[in-house]
Amino acid sequence: MNVCALCLKHVREVGALKLSHIYPRFMLLLSKQEGKSVLYNYQGKDVQLGQYDWKEYLLCGQCEHHIKHHEDFLKEVLYSRRSTTQERVSDSEYEVHASSNAVALAVLTILWRGCITNLPEFKDLRVVTANGRELLRTWIYNNSLPSDWKYYVAMKISEATVAGDRVEFIFQPHFHRISDVTACVVLTVGGYIFEITMPVPLGYDHVGTASLIPNSRSFSITKVELSTIPSFKAAIDHAMSLDVSEELQDRIDKLPRRRK
Repeated sequence: MNVCALCLKHVREVGALKLSHIYPRFMLLLSKQEGKSVLYNYQGKDVQLGQYDWKEYLLCGQCEHHIKHHEDFLKEVLYSRRSTTQERVSDSEYEVHASSNAVALAVLTILWRGCITNLPEFKDLRVVTANGRELLRTWIYNNSLPSDWKYYVAMKISEATVAGDRVEFIFQPHFHRISDVTACVVLTVGGYIFEITMPVPLGYDHVGTASLIPNSRSFSITKVELSTIPSFKAAIDHAMSLDVSEELQDRIDKLPRRRK
């Protein structure tokens, strides 16, 4: 690859491409146990420990810095301990005080990288069409979402929990198709579940589905038990019903959890 995936400039003009993380590095670090990621691939296989740190040569130095700006913002918003940033609404919900547009754009940088990488673990994200990928690239490159972005993409952010505890492990990204043209992509990493629907179906109610409301200065995050999500339930039920070895049970018991 001799062209930066974001600015589309040749390496002769912008220099050698950088080894870019598909998932932000801080999310991967949050999902590591003793130097290894805890990966669950949602297809009924055992919990695995491995060195999952997906990277590919995608961006020039300037565009890598551009993406990092969004990552730093997302880290501050989602993992800040400041009371001015997050406000608890109930035991299962809290309000985040931040621009919904800026948060959506930061999350879309992750989706876009997953869509364009050739790594096999992200093959499900290729459900996003070429037009959709170019739309994402344009938004990210221009550092702005259009005022009518709600007609193109809907996004919901939840906190992943098991038995009430926040869990910080990785599921392989996947999608479920809503219609012939619409699919919902699901990313689960760093303690959060990002559900991104593209393109948005006609009549989609952002408020009713608890999605990010465009042009808002705050949004809600609900704590969600992974076992209640249809896409994950079969895999989790399978794991819990296994006559597991002591080694595997020890791995399950050591899943990184943090009380909130």
